[in-house]
Amino acid sequence: MSLTIGTSPLNRPPGGNFNFDIAHLAPEHILYLEDVQKRVRGLLAGETIVDTRRCRMLYETGKFPQWYVPRDDVRAQALEPSELRRSDPFKGETTYYHVRVGDRLERDAAWSHEKPPGGFPLGGLVAFKFDRLDVWFEEDDPIRQHPRDPYHRFDCLHTSEHVLVRVGGEVVAETRRAIKLFETSIPPRYYIPVADVRPGCLVPSDSPRTYCPYKGEAAYFDVHAGATTVRDGAWTLPGPLGEALLTLGHVSFWGKDTEVIVDGRPTPT
Repeated sequence: MSLTIGTSPLNRPPGGNFNFDIAHLAPEHILYLEDVQKRVRGLLAGETIVDTRRCRMLYETGKFPQWYVPRDDVRAQALEPSELRRSDPFKGETTYYHVRVGDRLERDAAWSHEKPPGGFPLGGLVAFKFDRLDVWFEEDDPIRQHPRDPYHRFDCLHTSEHVLVRVGGEVVAETRRAIKLFETSIPPRYYIPVADVRPGCLVPSDSPRTYCPYKGEAAYFDVHAGATTVRDGAWTLPGPLGEALLTLGHVSFWGKDTEVIVDGRPTPT
């Protein structure tokens, strides 16, 4: 979810309308590189591999944003040449590197494009597979899952809309006290107070928790209604970030055999 994914303006097709024909006036595959205002650090085996205030963010059609950092801001001797080479039609030849700290070796964990087509300014920059380093920081706060995109946002608002949730045709939740969460490129989600959920229909799932860099950690429930069970059909945010604090004590529903009806209208899933 960014400038180049989902319903964003630079994806194909965009979610909205321009006053010009983007399909003919812009390339099918877009690259956009801009400065990151934050200090970015990456650590492996307790050692700082990346420390930069000159990070850049690459946006690319259909892909998550990617940090690129100056080679001079990567720890000397941490990068070892790999035999892996690939050709990218938009960014040029790709050279890969292993990342080493002492006996710890992460193979093919970084790459660079020294001669991008058209002089696109990626030369001298290095990118890393995010999950191959142990921890990343923006300023002094750890960042999990993937780099946070400044063009991605969410808003949590109280709503008095009538929200009704049916699973397998049975009502499992009903409220006029929901939190409506609007998030870039995603249909609005409704978070319902646990007190307005039918007792006994939620059973903690054994699925691992997931993490969103914007909203925080999510824990899941299996939803039981009569003969119907929807695995991981509901979730809550036990460690919310930012505005998602409003969702504490709330649960949201989504999945097969699940209907979320708002003021008599089905919501998109």
